[in-house]
Amino acid sequence: MSSRHAQSGQALLGFTLLLFVLMGVVLTVHGLTVSEAPAPQQLRVVTRPPGATVMLDGRFAGVTRETQPVILHGVGTGAHLLRVEKAGFAPLVRRLVIVPGKSLEPIELTPLPTGSVRVETTPLGAEVWVDGEWRGISPLTVPGLGAGRHRIRLRLTNHVDKQVVVEIRGGETVQVHRELVDRIEQFYLSALAAEPERIAHHTDLGHFYFVNGKMDLAIKYFGEGLRLCYRPGANYRESRRHHSEIKKHHRWEGIDSAPFKEALRALDREFREARSEGETPLDKRVKGYLRHDDLNGVIRACRKAIKKEPEDPGPRVTLGRFLLRNQQGAEAMEAFHAAIKLQPGSVQLRLDIGRKCWSENLRLDLAARRDVLGFAAEQLAEALTLSREALVRADILTLRSHFLRAQAAVAMEDQESSVRRRFLEAAVQDLTRAVELRRDPLGKARDMVELAETHLLLEQKDQAQRLFREVLDMRDVLQDDASLRRRAEMGWQKLK
Repeated sequence: MSSRHAQSGQALLGFTLLLFVLMGVVLTVHGLTVSEAPAPQQLRVVTRPPGATVMLDGRFAGVTRETQPVILHGVGTGAHLLRVEKAGFAPLVRRLVIVPGKSLEPIELTPLPTGSVRVETTPLGAEVWVDGEWRGISPLTVPGLGAGRHRIRLRLTNHVDKQVVVEIRGGETVQVHRELVDRIEQFYLSALAAEPERIAHHTDLGHFYFVNGKMDLAIKYFGEGLRLCYRPGANYRESRRHHSEIKKHHRWEGIDSAPFKEALRALDREFREARSEGETPLDKRVKGYLRHDDLNGVIRACRKAIKKEPEDPGPRVTLGRFLLRNQQGAEAMEAFHAAIKLQPGSVQLRLDIGRKCWSENLRLDLAARRDVLGFAAEQLAEALTLSREALVRADILTLRSHFLRAQAAVAMEDQESSVRRRFLEAAVQDLTRAVELRRDPLGKARDMVELAETHLLLEQKDQAQRLFREVLDMRDVLQDDASLRRRAEMGWQKLK
């Protein structure tokens, strides 16, 4: 019985084996050979030189090292796309077919053509960083830079950092020379931009340029300060200090000050003669009172002059100016209105009143300042309708844009963002028209910088960047105004 069961079991096993053999034959005949799935492979990537980024099928795989290749685990057999990149070398893209048992040969990268950059700075001794890597001290030539764009940063103690982007071509040397702005110089220039009629700022800038050997700029700012000293209503203490500083620089040890001395003496004579020719009795009395900081005396002298010459608007304009300085905004506007009634069709009178309001408005409290700014803007708008000369219209538009920007600043203090934006947009319109009317290149460049700065306040960066770039391209024009060039450069740097 048991032997019979054993025989039947053997027969069943044999039948099963025969069935599998037959199935294999049938499947082979139809081209569908069943086999075990291939095991994932391990791929080793070595590059010469090392330090290359490896990507397989669009995915980051690693960075090759001197002693450690990139090892990829679990790579299936078949076709794959390998990409290898390294700065300064041509990228390599290769189609791989993974076959079990075969390894990948080391990958040789082809270097791209290189160029260099020559970096010089004024003053010398600035740190030179290229693409975030320290390369040395200027003047310096940096070789072996791959073709393409590279970012250069210049750093020097007590100076504003400067950044430059250069385009390198194979086999060429790019020349870069930049003047680094001293932080003290930047402070003085910013102060002067905020208060252009302040004598003290011209004194400080003149001294700074003198001791740093920039004699032309020293003469320029000391000379402009002298002109302000001889204007009616000049600050007596600042004027006295300005003259004192000029005398000190006449005999400065270690510096040949003869050209400086000669130029400033000539300017002093010129401004003194011009003042004496156009000086009225009221101007002389005003100057005498200002020597003692007696504003009430100045105001009394103006009122006496008005009684003596009631048809002359000049004393009323002078009175309005010093009432503003005495923080009497409402009374000042009354004096200006009275002057305008005497000559309602005079463009120059309204322009002069606008300038007086601009030079004195910062002395007022916020409420009075708002009223005076609005009053001055109205007078300039009326002057614009009366004027037919392009240059005068451009001057009016530029001055009115200053008032509009000042009104925007007041609105910001009152947290009125929509009002602030409206004033700034109006200033953009005025400055755009002024730029179109200007014929002298320097005046046009000044208005363009003002316009770019206003676009920045509106966060319109594209328009600001275009204008700053256009101004910086006017190299011949900017040679006559270093402060304007620096304003344009600082604006350009903010946008980068």
